[in-house]
Amino acid sequence: EGGEQVQTQYNRQREHLERSVESLKRKMAKDVELHNADHGRLTRENVALTREMNELRRERKDLELQESNMEVVYGGGGGGKPPSGLNPQPPSSVGRRSKQSSRVSGRSTGGEQKERWIEEITEQEGVIRILEERIESLSIMGREGQGPEVQG
Repeated sequence: EGGEQVQTQYNRQREHLERSVESLKRKMAKDVELHNADHGRLTRENVALTREMNELRRERKDLELQESNMEVVYGGGGGGKPPSGLNPQPPSSVGRRSKQSSRVSGRSTGGEQKERWIEEITEQEGVIRILEERIESLSIMGREGQGPEVQG
């Protein structure tokens, strides 16, 4: 009778431990699944952020190029003001951030593409206007004997 109680107690403890092991296995499988989901989400976010960083680097490079072009147009970066009160800010620098965010999130639309084209045309028209005014001011200076006349 004493041996049967020991055996019964042993069987109950073994069954309890087997249930505990199965429960721990299920919890572990669920944790692994959640970990993989988090890892996938973080990887996607990392890719999106890397794309945005690269786009921002390209934009910075474009802006630096525009700045150096403006210095050439305005006759150097000696702190002088642009001729005829022109605005030295290129039109394309307005509103780019929101477009980048939508590109990163994959929500770019045909309307945004058209808007970018219009923005680029406006920017190019502004640069043409600046160059024409610069040519005119140099021509005037040449006629007044302040420097060589520019042929346009």
